[in-house]
Amino acid sequence: MADKVNLRIPNFLDYADDPVDRQLRMEYSISYLVKMMLAVRGEFIDYSTLDVISGHAANLHYDRGRFWVYDVSPEEPVSTALKHLGWSHQDYAPRDVEDAVEFTVEKVRENQAVLARWMEPIVFYGYDMGSEEKLLFYSPVFAPEGQGISKDELDMKWWKWADYPGANTLTILDGKQDKPTDPKKLAEICAKRTVDRAECGSFMGSSAGLAAYEAYRDDLADLSIDFVGQGVTDWGCFAIYQQWTSRRSSMQYFRRVAPIFGGRDRQRFEKAATYYEYCIEVWLEWEKHLGRNWRLIDDPGVSREEELRDFYYRWRNTTCRLAGAQAVDQALKWEWKAIEELKKIGL
Repeated sequence: MADKVNLRIPNFLDYADDPVDRQLRMEYSISYLVKMMLAVRGEFIDYSTLDVISGHAANLHYDRGRFWVYDVSPEEPVSTALKHLGWSHQDYAPRDVEDAVEFTVEKVRENQAVLARWMEPIVFYGYDMGSEEKLLFYSPVFAPEGQGISKDELDMKWWKWADYPGANTLTILDGKQDKPTDPKKLAEICAKRTVDRAECGSFMGSSAGLAAYEAYRDDLADLSIDFVGQGVTDWGCFAIYQQWTSRRSSMQYFRRVAPIFGGRDRQRFEKAATYYEYCIEVWLEWEKHLGRNWRLIDDPGVSREEELRDFYYRWRNTTCRLAGAQAVDQALKWEWKAIEELKKIGL
């Protein structure tokens, strides 16, 4: 390896959003890291646009016994978003962890951030050459200030952890090769995709779209189902959060593109955005009953055990469960109204 100096991509962490909204705290998808990678290359795209054009924001999947369905999509989101933006990318399959480290260091020296898949997607953006060589990575979930990881840690926690094909794939941006999709055409594509995903009914054997709302609502209302006892409380955490918070992306994107259109289509996009806004408001009501208790989470004097006791209590409390089910039912109705508006685009 060339001269051993510490190196960080300049300003990389500055491209992160403030994850603490005044009311809504996002659970970001992989598109958030693509946003930061593009910013390094001088292209500044807001997260909501990437979330929608990638197809992620159109998804809602639910299967009580298969939490991982929240993280699958009919279209691979990174390549889908980049294609619409006119960017090409390169996927690299390292032979072993040493090859992965060598590739990453080489790319960082070229001012290239490197996307990796782990328990959550991460981006390598630098390295430190001290007594122990460490790659620096960013994750909005567990490394929001950046964090170093050694080759040995990578081997145990990343390389050997991989439990699905392609889990060790590394992705970099090549360059802008093609003309981006016309904004008006892209908005129409996103509207149709959103409708199609909402009405598909199932995906990979699990409930999807509006049917996922119904299945989730019905499970919450069925008090004979013990989410805590069955170990499926992920559906009060990241598995549902990353999906419902993306309704903010749909609201922002469709509101932003509305002025591109005239007449009825502009009104339809605006109405759809407003209905997504109402949908988010009801999900925030769900959060009060069954979601994250930010008051406890933000209190440094409250232990993780205390947070979990509160969380489990609410998930076993009849009033909270039924109120949560009612909120999901209301969110379903608002999303259905948004979909009905998007179905009319171009008619």
